[in-house]
Order: sequence, then structure tokens, then C-alpha cells
Amino acid sequence: MQSSARVLSARLAAQALVPRVKSIEEAARRLLCMQGQDLAAVKWALAVRTDGATERDVEAAFNSRALVRSWPLRGTLHALPAEDLGWILGLMHQKNLSKHVKRHRDLGLTDDDFARTRAVAERELAKSPLTREELLGAFERAKVSTAGQRGIHLIWKLAQRSVLCLADFVDGDQRFALIDDWIRKPRQLTGDEALAELAARYFEGHGPATLEDFEWWCGLKKSDCVRAIKSAESAGVMAAASARIERALQRKASAKLPPALLLPGFDEYFLGYTDRSAVLEAKYFERIVPGGNGVFQPMIVLHGRVVGTWRRKVDKKKVTLTLLPFAKKFTGTERAAIDSAARTFGAYLERDVVLA
Repeated sequence: MQSSARVLSARLAAQALVPRVKSIEEAARRLLCMQGQDLAAVKWALAVRTDGATERDVEAAFNSRALVRSWPLRGTLHALPAEDLGWILGLMHQKNLSKHVKRHRDLGLTDDDFARTRAVAERELAKSPLTREELLGAFERAKVSTAGQRGIHLIWKLAQRSVLCLADFVDGDQRFALIDDWIRKPRQLTGDEALAELAARYFEGHGPATLEDFEWWCGLKKSDCVRAIKSAESAGVMAAASARIERALQRKASAKLPPALLLPGFDEYFLGYTDRSAVLEAKYFERIVPGGNGVFQPMIVLHGRVVGTWRRKVDKKKVTLTLLPFAKKFTGTERAAIDSAARTFGAYLERDVVLA
């Protein structure tokens, strides 16, 4: 790995954090897959990388069919370009499904349950997208119990089988749609071509990174990750990705943006690597993931380093942000930079912002 300063500078540029890009769609393409189980967090993760974006802009990108949410990597929920969902699921779904066999057995889910809910989903979603509650209600009417965790695992398996995805927004609620109906122009990639694309896109949006980082991020076994990187190098796509990172670095050098960022929980800048030492001192890891509970807190970033966490309280006309620095109070210069980042967040929500 390169020097810490070089790593931070390169990652900020690769991740479209400094400088930002022009559209939500471009931000999504750069990162490829963004951890998405916290909907509010992934919306901000897209917007913080985009010049002047609001929450309405993010929802509009989903409504336009450019973006979707599904469970392609590691079997967890991500936001990604709609055109890329199919080929990524083609690489990942078998491994994702194999990891959940025991869980499905423990929940009492049978092949008949999955077959019946697939038929229901294909029939009902062909009429119109449905919210989670509406879809689960349709399953119940078909005499398939969705009690406890059964419902979400039924939906999850349908997503792995490329039946459905999370698509548009209605009154802030994201609805499920049939993949074949919703995604108009899916990319067709298989085998080594798909592996090469996966590796090149990861390193373009996250580099510099290691093989181990890539393995953690995508969830494939190490031998497949090595094969993916070699395929990308042979096809020339890795070199092209590296060239794009260098151009982003050159733009970063001249970007007149504040050196502070308020990133959401689960942001790829932190989560997208197995080794996070470049951005955070180990003694503060507990503050980001309290109790190791898997819930990543929103982060204050200064000059590429995570230096604290933050919280928000949203009212009708304002949003109140509470800053929780790790080691000390911020200097005047640091506070001014954070004030600017806070105003950006307020503009995203189209509300006045108050710092506590």
C-alpha cells in the first residue's frame, strides 16, 4: 500500500468525494455498489458525491429507472446502476443462496413456499410496483406465512433469482418491481468478462485497495478475485480505470472544496475495505461500530481521516446536527469547514441547519 497521505488523497478522488461529480447516476456508476440497508444513509451517500444534489434528486434517479436497490454483494442490500444488477447477480447469486440454506430451513421455508411466492410476485408486480407491506400482504393471501423473518427472506430469494428489485419511490416509500419489466437495457456480461468488469469498477471507485479489500467487498472466494483482477488486467480495463483515477486526482488538486465531509453510516469510504486503518485509528473503531453490532455510525471526516461521529434530528423546517468528536474540540478552521459541510447537508434536505 502507498503512503497514508497518498492513499487518502487517491481514495477521496476515486470515491467522487473531492471533487464531486455532476449527477447521481455518475456517482452510482463510480462506486458500482453502495451499501444500502439504511435507505436514508445511502441516499445521502449518493448525494454527498454529487454537486448540489437534494434528496428529491436521488429519488428521481431511482424513479427514472437509472438506479435500483437489491442484494447482489455478500447477500446484503446495495444501491447500484440498474443496468449492472443482472450481471452482478449472475456472478454472485449461487454463493449468496448457499449461505442461507440453513437459515431458510430454520425458518421453515420450503421449495413450495418459494415457488408460490414467485408466482404471486410475478402476477401482482406485472400490474404495478408494490411496497414491501403490499407484497407481503399478497403472499399472505396466497396462504404463505410471512411471520417473523420469513417475509424478508422470501423477498430476498426472489431478488437473488432476478425476479424483483427495489425500484421507484412513492411518498418516500420505495416499491418493488419486476426486474425484467423495470430495467430496460441490462448489460449482458458473463464469465471472465463479468469478473473483469467487477474488479475494474471496484478499484476505480475504491482504489488504492488490496486483493483482500476486494475479496471482502464482493464476497467471492479469493481464487475468483485473483482471476477477476487478472482478467481485468488482460482486457486492459484495469489500466483504463487507473487512468480515470489519475484524472480524478488531478481534478482534486485544483478543487476548491472544504476539507471536511459529513458522511453517512455505512459509507463506502469506510465500509468498502477490510483494512480501514488508513482512515481511522483502531482505538476509535468502537465509536463507529458500537459493540461490534454491525451498525456503522455517520462519520465526520477531516482531510480524509475519520475524526468523530454525528447525529441528525430532522424537523419540518430544520435539521439539527450534533457533532461528537473523538479526541478534542475542533479548531476554528476545522469548525468552519464542518459548518460548510453541514450547510451542504441542510441544502440536500432543503432545510435550515443548526449545529449542536
